[in-house]
Amino acid sequence: MRKFLVFIVFATFTASSLCCAQNTGCWRLEGGLGFYSVFDRGNSNVRHSEIVESYDVKSYDGIVYENESVILPTLFVAGGYVFPEAPVGLFLDLYANYAWNNLKGGPAVLHEKELILHLLPELRLYYVRRHGFDLYASLAAGARMRNYSEVYQGDRIDSTGFDFSWQVSPLGASYGEHWYFTWEMGWGRAFSAVKVNCGFRF
Repeated sequence: MRKFLVFIVFATFTASSLCCAQNTGCWRLEGGLGFYSVFDRGNSNVRHSEIVESYDVKSYDGIVYENESVILPTLFVAGGYVFPEAPVGLFLDLYANYAWNNLKGGPAVLHEKELILHLLPELRLYYVRRHGFDLYASLAAGARMRNYSEVYQGDRIDSTGFDFSWQVSPLGASYGEHWYFTWEMGWGRAFSAVKVNCGFRF
């Protein structure tokens, strides 16, 4: 019985390897970390309101606050399928952005926190699919949920909203057969600059 189970596992592993190597179609599950560029004000996750003057200066009740830090990490999970003998894949992506500001100055510190969840159907176009090496581009569009809060002098403001989200990655590369690693460069509302992740094909 044990030999039979070992044979089944070996046969499944071999068939899956041949499937990916010969571009006959594969399911994929991925996860990783991205970064959001603070230099692009228009795409910032921190949704500044009418009191914002710039990234570095904020006015609140007539007092100017200096922006000490903006930290925008991005977590990423995706699942999808790459079609057999075709340079196309369809994925469903989930991104989670979290950002916070501590703005000092005046009689109190202004604290801002924001969590954004993106749900993005994604289309990938593969330039190269050869023996565990992939080169591709991707386009994704969907929705995001934003939860924002700020605390100033003991007063707290919370808001939640839904709006449109998108992501474009002109260049991504992955290497590996079953377990693989990916580097991707892109722009959008989910991440900007670079995303790195690992995945599994089956």
